[in-house]
Order: sequence, then structure tokens, then C-alpha cells
Amino acid sequence: MPYTPLFEDPTSERMVQYFERARLEYDPATPDDILIAALGAWALDGLDAPIPATVPATGPSRLFETGYTVQDQFLTFYEANKGELLFGQPLSPQLDEGELRVHYFENARLEWHPEAPPERQIQVGLLGRAHYLYEVYDPIANVFIPDDQLRVTAAEVTAAVSSPILYAGDQQILYVIVESRDRQPIPGVQVELEITQGALSYTQELEGATNDLGTLQSILELPELTLGEEVRLTVFIRYPGETNVIGKTSIPFKPWW
Repeated sequence: MPYTPLFEDPTSERMVQYFERARLEYDPATPDDILIAALGAWALDGLDAPIPATVPATGPSRLFETGYTVQDQFLTFYEANKGELLFGQPLSPQLDEGELRVHYFENARLEWHPEAPPERQIQVGLLGRAHYLYEVYDPIANVFIPDDQLRVTAAEVTAAVSSPILYAGDQQILYVIVESRDRQPIPGVQVELEITQGALSYTQELEGATNDLGTLQSILELPELTLGEEVRLTVFIRYPGETNVIGKTSIPFKPWW
């Protein structure tokens, strides 16, 4: 999504616009081209001590002119999304940055998020935001102030439980994904849960908030339930401190002996 309005960069005299994951540039000297800034190279240069990841030599792989190999899900995502045009050549092997597995390219950083749904496990890092805030944004000189807390009024909510049939003594885990109508993750929202079974009605607010992927998971604190009778979980989404519900969904499960 766009992160700034269009503005002139005083150092290069190019018109630039930041997006969450990229910086696009227009140079009057080449009016037919929109340039993608090399933010991947910028971010990689800022690492103190990159840690190469241990990657099995299995699955599809491709060696590039820069001497680095791209493989597995990274390669699938790269080739499916015009990688050579948009991301450029690889500049690193797969790296471990804390608990995050990443792969640097000239214009982008690809990230592996194994906790996300399969179609979203490889994602483009938020280097557009990072570069603007670290290199460009001046709270005194700049009129534009980015708002990372832009709020939506309606959310799409997906929920699932670890055990559709919950046997006695087992824990029930709730998984929630919160997205905007255009399928962008919504971080920083709280999840409230209503548990109903027959005449029983029990409300629980889950600890924490959705992460950058718009996801939250929690072990449920369940009241005493009637075995063999369906339980319905209704999930409500709110911004912290607000009463307005921006999204909800409902799922069942059944406790068993």
C-alpha cells in the first residue's frame, strides 16, 4: 500500500513515492521508466553480522549471476512474482535474523513466515517504511507524518480451533486472522471471545493483540462444558480501548469423553 504522497527528493531531484515495501522513483532524464530503489542492498548493508541459515540441499533451486542460490518457497515466490524485474538479483544466502528467515535481493527482502497460511508464508519485507523513517523522515522539516495506526472500520475475520472434537483433558487453541476487505493484515487489534453452550454464556478477552501478519493464537480458558453438546465460539474484533466491533465470526466445536 502507498506509505507517502508523491514528493521531490532534494538530493536526487527525482520524484519519489514510498510504498510499504518499496520506493519508486521517476527521473525526468528517463521519462519512460519508473525506477525501483535498491532498498534490499540498503538494508543488507546495515546488518552487523549476517548469520547464514542452515538450508538442506533439497528441492528446486537456481544459481544466479551474483553467486547466490535461491531455492524452495523463496524461488517459487520469486519466479511467480516477476522477481528479476521487481526484486532484482539475490545479494545473500538465506539468513537467520532472530527467529525470522530472510533472503536479501537488490530491491527487497523476502521473509519466510511459517505461521502464516501457505499462500502467504513468503512475504516482502516492509523496507519502504523502514527506509523512509530512517533516511528521509524529519519530524521538523517534513510536513508528511506517516500514520502506522491507520484504522479500518470493517475487518474480515477468519478463526479456527486446534480440536474440532475436544477430548477430555486436552487444551483448545484458537487461531485468528484479521484482515481488511482488500486482504491486508490488521495488526494491533484485540480479540474478545463469547463461548456459548445451551444456557451457558461466557466471555473471555484474549491476551495480547494481533501481530504484523494480523494473526493471534491463544489457549482458551474454558468453563465446565457439557460433554457431547456443541459449543459455539463467537469472535469479536476491536481496537484497544474502543467498544466498536469492526469484525466478527463464529465457529463450533464439540467436547467429548
